[in-house]
Amino acid sequence: MEPAQSSALNELLDKVAKLDPLIRRHADEAERERRLSKPVAEALRDAGFFRMFRPLARGGLELDPVSAFRVIEALAHSESASGWNVQIANASEPFGAWFSSAVTREALGSEHAVMAGAFNPPRRAVPVEGGYRLSGKTPFNSNCHNATCFIGLAGVYEGDAPRLDDAGTPITLLTLFPTEDARIVENWDTLGMCGTGSHDVSVEEIFVPEERAVPFLPLTQPSEGYEGPFYRLSVWPSVACQAAPSLGIAQAALDDLVALGRKVPAYTQRS
Repeated sequence: MEPAQSSALNELLDKVAKLDPLIRRHADEAERERRLSKPVAEALRDAGFFRMFRPLARGGLELDPVSAFRVIEALAHSESASGWNVQIANASEPFGAWFSSAVTREALGSEHAVMAGAFNPPRRAVPVEGGYRLSGKTPFNSNCHNATCFIGLAGVYEGDAPRLDDAGTPITLLTLFPTEDARIVENWDTLGMCGTGSHDVSVEEIFVPEERAVPFLPLTQPSEGYEGPFYRLSVWPSVACQAAPSLGIAQAALDDLVALGRKVPAYTQRS
C-alpha cells in the first residue's frame, strides 16, 4: 500500500473508533425508525465515509478498494446499518464515470452530496425534447433518506414497445436525478437491519435531461476526473463492496459470543 493510502486508511479507522459510541447509542433508534438517525448520518457524511470512492477531483477521497472495504467492515462491526449504508453510497460512486464532467461537478461536487439508488427493475424512459420522461418504482434503496441524488437504470420506450439498438437489443439508460424529484415509499419493515432504510423509490413522469440519462454500455472512456486506475476497474469495486459489511457483522457476533462465554456461571463458579 502506498504511504498516502496507508495514512488515509489509518485516519479513517481512527474516525470509526471515535464515532463508535455515537453509532451504538443510536442503533436502537435506527431499527425503530427504519433509517439511520440524523446525528449518525450527518457524522458519517462529515467524516467523508460516503465519498471514499468519489474522485479527488470531485471532493472525494478516491480511496483504494481494499482500504475502503476495511473501513466499511469496521463500521459494520459497530452497527450493521451504518456499515451497509456506507457501502451502498460508495458502491454508487464509480457510476459517475459514465456521466459528463459537467453533470458530476453539479451533482457530486459538494462534500454533502450522497448517492443512493437501485437498478432493478429498470424504470421506463419516454423520449421528449431535451431528455426523457421517467417513471417507475425500484425497491431496496438503502440510505435513501440521506441521499441527495438517486441513480438507476431505465429502458427507453416508444409507445408500449422498447426501443432497440442496431443489434436488436433494448436500449438501457443510466439515470441520475435529484432526490426531491422522487417519492420514498416507506415499506422497509424487516426482522433485521431495519436501520438501513432500504425503502422503495418511485418517480412519476419526471423530466430527466439527456445528459443525466446516458446509454449504459461497457465503459471505454471514463469522464473527466475518473481517469485514475480505480475507475478502470469499472463496476467491480461496487460488486465486491457488498462483502465488507458481512465481515464486520460476523466479527461482531464472534466478539459477543466470546464475551458471553467468559462470564462465570453461578452454578459452577468456573468460566
